[in-house]
Amino acid sequence: MEAHILGFPRIGSGRELKMALESYWRGSSTKEDLYVSSNALKERHWRFQRENGLSMVTVGDFSLYDQMLDTTCLLGMTPERFGVTEGEPDITTYFCMARGDAANNIPAMEMTKWFDTNYHYIVPEFTPKLTIKRSSNRLIEETWHALAHGFRPKFNSIAPWIAAMDADVISVEASRSKMKLLEAFRNFDYPNEIGPGIYDIHSPRVPEVEEMVALIRQALEVVPKERLWINPDCGLKTRQWPETIASLQNMVAAAHQTRLLLAAKAPKQTTVE
Repeated sequence: MEAHILGFPRIGSGRELKMALESYWRGSSTKEDLYVSSNALKERHWRFQRENGLSMVTVGDFSLYDQMLDTTCLLGMTPERFGVTEGEPDITTYFCMARGDAANNIPAMEMTKWFDTNYHYIVPEFTPKLTIKRSSNRLIEETWHALAHGFRPKFNSIAPWIAAMDADVISVEASRSKMKLLEAFRNFDYPNEIGPGIYDIHSPRVPEVEEMVALIRQALEVVPKERLWINPDCGLKTRQWPETIASLQNMVAAAHQTRLLLAAKAPKQTTVE
């Protein structure tokens, strides 16, 4: 049985996000500082979710200001007065949309209450000329962020967006989840090639050839062999040479052994003389 939640409080147990935002707005810190603080919070929250028994962590729920504002930016719905003609607004414009720009006489977007609660959200603006289209890769980037740190995110809903990026090959950190992450592609026919990781690079342990073969066979249940790549979960810079060489040798051996198994199962061709 899988356990997950729809979202997680983003402010931080010590109100770290609030302090990071106020520091940025005062000019006491840079946008890079703000990104470092927000990424550290995401990773801490993902770790908390995993350590408390959740099968998957939440992505797309973190916001620097408001989820409805994020959705507005995601769908290319930035009002004309903010001067964004294409793509996602930068962080300065993002906060201008939320808080306005008094110096340039640009009003903020309206806020309203969520029913009778004390939660306020940014109200999207609709105009006859509005074209709704994906204008941000934030969800995809946050998904990869979680994967890169060894967490298992829910990304079934963004599989079509990944396909729209038209990468020749995508790599999925799948060894820790025993290929469960590939389930997102079982009911979605991803058109390009996929490289699920079969070697967990977060551990110095050298996986056995048989373990890797088992993972490859699981991957083949979802990804056709013509579109399957075999690779480690991620980069190898955190590992030492002896374990890396041994693991890569086993990975190559596992790929070779799987090719032999597939060849043995292939129908024999008969020739007529």
